[in-house]
Amino acid sequence: MARQKRVLAIHDISCVGRCSLTVALPILSAAGIETSVLPTAVLSTHTGGFTGYTYRDLTDDIEPVLNHLKSLGMHFDAIYTGYLGSIEQVDLVKRVIEELRTKTDDTIKTMDALTLPMRPNAQNNSEPISAANTAIQSAKSDGKSVNTGDLTSANDANIHSHVTSTSSLQSQSDLNCSDQLSSSQMKDRIQSANHARDTLADSIDWNYKSDARLDAVSKSIATSNIENTVNDTIVIVDPAMADKGKLYSLFDKNFPKKMRELCEIADVIVPNLTEAKLLLGEEYTGDHVDDLEARAILKRLSNSLNVSETVLTGVGFKDFTGNDSYGAASYNKIDGRFSIYGEEKIANMYHGTGDVWASVFTAALVKGKPIAEAVKIAVHFTKESIRRSFEGDADNRYGVNFEEGLGDLAKQLAD
Repeated sequence: MARQKRVLAIHDISCVGRCSLTVALPILSAAGIETSVLPTAVLSTHTGGFTGYTYRDLTDDIEPVLNHLKSLGMHFDAIYTGYLGSIEQVDLVKRVIEELRTKTDDTIKTMDALTLPMRPNAQNNSEPISAANTAIQSAKSDGKSVNTGDLTSANDANIHSHVTSTSSLQSQSDLNCSDQLSSSQMKDRIQSANHARDTLADSIDWNYKSDARLDAVSKSIATSNIENTVNDTIVIVDPAMADKGKLYSLFDKNFPKKMRELCEIADVIVPNLTEAKLLLGEEYTGDHVDDLEARAILKRLSNSLNVSETVLTGVGFKDFTGNDSYGAASYNKIDGRFSIYGEEKIANMYHGTGDVWASVFTAALVKGKPIAEAVKIAVHFTKESIRRSFEGDADNRYGVNFEEGLGDLAKQLAD
């Protein structure tokens, strides 16, 4: 059986009014995803449409929670952030991401440490190989098999210096995992091998390029169905700070600049149009755009923040029949791919719909759906949640009726 996906959701909790964690947790869980949470604040209600609400800041709890999670050696398939209550929290959440995200680059670094040639007469040149061999022997003692062969030439590693050959991985079959490492064991091996690489770095003239053979092994590990094999952690940032041209009441004009820093370390960002304009330092002119303008905004955001995937939410536009549609647009910085999708706009405004959309989008993405399909699933689910609330004449402050759609979402995202 495939390993269950796990997401860390970093949001506030509003006791009343469906938004943030009271939306993210049930939606991600219904999709079959193990959902861990890191609360940033507790409010009696959210801040939209309510007065007299209580607010308890949990900034002081974030670092101790991070330290405990690190000690558990947990792997998260995604880290999904939303409403953060202060500039200080942005810095702390950046730390959480940097210290808890897993990259398959780490696997490549481990292999690189085992394949580094030695320059003749390099000082202490036996230490890195000894450390690397220790990592190998440690793996073997745990019942794992790691077989190495010899590099046929220095050119195979693209090292432009006089070198002697050392042990190397020659092909995918050279890494034979007869049993799988746990997350903590894998991290131990990575740390040992990275130490070997770091020790040697000063004694080698580097002009190193990625070896296709190592890339193939890394890809095999990342896409394996072995239960405990881990993939990259996807970092999804919802820069929840504004809507309809205005910052939320707890934020000042300096907050968008700080939020840019968090977006810059994300893989995917999902701002609404107001937030996109604030991140760009541009004037908000309304939620209605055509597809050309949506693409231009996304491209500016992607280039400005250097984010691979950028999604613009809450976009109002005319569909090909001339009717008003409401949805989202996405842009891929790497290949320039653009898509836009919307459905019928329901003439009422409900709080928390952005959190519903982002949570469904995150669930679909973690379950393996392509970006464009994840956008469609999220748009449709959110529209149907709004429709149920509208037909039930619900008070818009309390959010939308997403709960009655969770059964269908679970079926749609089932493996």
